[in-house]
Amino acid sequence: MRLFIISFIIFFSSTSIAQENVCPVSDNESLDKLKESDFSKESLEKTLGDLQKLFDGKIDVADEFIWQSQLIIEGAYYRMEVDKWKDEPTNYKYSVERFCNFMKGRAHYVH
Repeated sequence: MRLFIISFIIFFSSTSIAQENVCPVSDNESLDKLKESDFSKESLEKTLGDLQKLFDGKIDVADEFIWQSQLIIEGAYYRMEVDKWKDEPTNYKYSVERFCNFMKGRAHYVH
């Protein structure tokens, strides 16, 4: 029984944490390129929490923080769409294309 419980916990923790990349990754990516994992649900929740602290007056940030937050929110939305449509081939293909275009053209650190 213990083995079953431990296996269950490991299985669900690894699937919720690790997302497979859906976009091709090049070996010569620029250093300011964001990773797909930067657009996970956990990353989005952290960004939203930081934004809440900002608007509550608890932290001060540079302007770049706002721009970076917008990218995280947008990318997380596109990544969520990929997961949402995984069982519907036409919509899945479109959502992957949109996310990968975002990753290629806009997913960079703001500086």
